[in-house]
Amino acid sequence: MIWVALGAIGLALLLVAAVVVGFVGFVFAPHRVPPTRKQYLVLGVTGFLTLFMAPPLSHSGGGWWAVPLVMWVVLLVIIRNSAPIREMPWQREAREASERKCAIQQQRALELERVNALGKDGAKLIERATTAIAAVMSTEAARDGWLGEPADLDFSADLAAIDDALRQARRIEKLVAESKALPAPTDDDTSMLQDGQITIKRLRDDVLRRVEALDDCAHQARQVDRSLAAEREQARVEARRDATRSQLAAELYGAAAAPPDPASEAADSVTARIAAFRELKGVIDEPRQPAARVAPPPPPQNVLSWLRRLTQP
Repeated sequence: MIWVALGAIGLALLLVAAVVVGFVGFVFAPHRVPPTRKQYLVLGVTGFLTLFMAPPLSHSGGGWWAVPLVMWVVLLVIIRNSAPIREMPWQREAREASERKCAIQQQRALELERVNALGKDGAKLIERATTAIAAVMSTEAARDGWLGEPADLDFSADLAAIDDALRQARRIEKLVAESKALPAPTDDDTSMLQDGQITIKRLRDDVLRRVEALDDCAHQARQVDRSLAAEREQARVEARRDATRSQLAAELYGAAAAPPDPASEAADSVTARIAAFRELKGVIDEPRQPAARVAPPPPPQNVLSWLRRLTQP
């Protein structure tokens, strides 16, 4: 009986926990994006009104005090469950990978459709024209109006003409190939085949001239950019030269025009003292000559000296 009671109590606790978790998840919806600042403001104001209205209603008896609380909870549920679902990191990575895959597939499908409609050479020409137009539009000359107003640099008509000519040439090429496959061609068939070949060549030559014109336009726009850069560099060098020249002139001519400073008395004193020291040092360091010995003067010849000599042995 004890184990049965414990099992029933545990099952009841699990049931209560599941209900609480489910209720909290339903009310606060943590799997959705956080509320906006405006939603936080609405919840705060209504919560304050709920706390303000609940005490007076509780004194009136009954359960009227719970009405504002229930209304606030209902508002919270509506706000939270109407928010977009929060995207988890693994979900975002999966979505981005799927988008990249779809973009690659669309690009490949577009390239295949272009090759089928324009031919391999035609697809290369249209790509070349698009690259040249992008090069022109990316230059400084185009952005700053050196090639005209940026709004007037519209190459859509050129691209449309190139695309139409290539598609027409491709259609004629397919029809010519089908006509050649028919047996027993007549003279009219042969003449039409020749006209078709001539028309294809004329259309593609016209497209090639347009593309080369766009390439030349891009080349000239880049040359204008180089010229503008060279002018800026030249202006920078000239400004630096002027600044250096003015500073050098101030140093040179300002020093030449300024009167010479009087000699320093301290420097003169030090110089004189150094000269005297050197002179004294030279005198001290001169080699001394040995002095000549001088014979003592003869003693005076008197009676005392004569008596001393007589007494000496």
